Amino acid sequence: MKEHPIPQDVTGYKFHIVGNMTLKQFAEVGAGVLVAVILYNTNLLAFIKWPLIMLSVGLGGMMAFVPIEERPLDHWIVTFFRRLYSPTKFYWRKDSTIPFALKPEKTGEKPAEPQFEIDLTPARQQRIRDYLASVSQPTPLSETDQAESAQVSKILQTFDEVPVEVVRSKQMKIKPQLTPRIRKLSVSQHQPAEKQTVFQTELTTTEKTPAAKNLPLTKPPTTELPAKPELEPVATTPIEVFADETPPIENTYTAPQQSAATNAKLPFPQKNLSPNTIMGMVLTPDDKLVDRAVVTIKNLQGKVIRALKTNLLGQFFATTPLPNGTYVVSAEKEGLSFPEQTFSLNGSVLQPLELRAA
Repeated sequence: MKEHPIPQDVTGYKFHIVGNMTLKQFAEVGAGVLVAVILYNTNLLAFIKWPLIMLSVGLGGMMAFVPIEERPLDHWIVTFFRRLYSPTKFYWRKDSTIPFALKPEKTGEKPAEPQFEIDLTPARQQRIRDYLASVSQPTPLSETDQAESAQVSKILQTFDEVPVEVVRSKQMKIKPQLTPRIRKLSVSQHQPAEKQTVFQTELTTTEKTPAAKNLPLTKPPTTELPAKPELEPVATTPIEVFADETPPIENTYTAPQQSAATNAKLPFPQKNLSPNTIMGMVLTPDDKLVDRAVVTIKNLQGKVIRALKTNLLGQFFATTPLPNGTYVVSAEKEGLSFPEQTFSLNGSVLQPLELRAA
């Protein structure tokens, strides 16, 4: 069996520059000789000087030419002192990792922002002015966009007004108790005007015989009956029926004396500019907004003219104007009470109404 060859250092090739020595070996031998020359020129005693000179030259030669276990002597000397002062016991300690969000920020200088060169020539400034003028001008809407916006506004107006059913009182119809009046009529006796003759036929059942066909026909006897008496026509009088008459119910409504308060400082996205158009806001006593409250507008006869509903900001709007006159406005919301108030329209712009709970 063939032995496996001993591995050799193939990659660590060293160049022999000074004869058969490498540059490192030559430096180590030279260092030993140099130290020996220095010791030789000192004024030390002979029994001290010569041992040191021999030690220096021998140590330099051993470091250059005498390997120990295929390692140079300088490697063993460096390893000895490194292991002599290195720790021999290690203790494991767990360090708590700090989250990234809790780590302190590094306070360093911020990188300088790049500065761009700005062209401020008159031609450049004029181009900027022309661009800003073209952007600031509003683009005209096409006919399709105008029709679409008008249709959307009509749809939104339908949600602002809430239809209210008018409750009408129904009159009860009472059926009167009637007692029939019966009149006894007497039949007048008159002589019969004509005699009526009624013929009666007598039916006889006989057995059929051959000689029955030759029998003569007999005429049945006649009897006279009295004619039916003619009835005298009786004049009928109409029966009068008396029912309890109920007077019609009159709807009486008393308009309140308190006038509605207006406040031009109420927050609205767009102020009211059309005359006789109603808008306002419903608030609580502590200035909180009341949403989804039903606002009713009546005339002085108590008939509901408009019914509106507040949005999430407590605002209500009426898109169509009302005719001139005096009206009564009130609001309804569960848990709150609002007094009825009056306001007048005379063809001018009405400031926003402020309806506040009592």
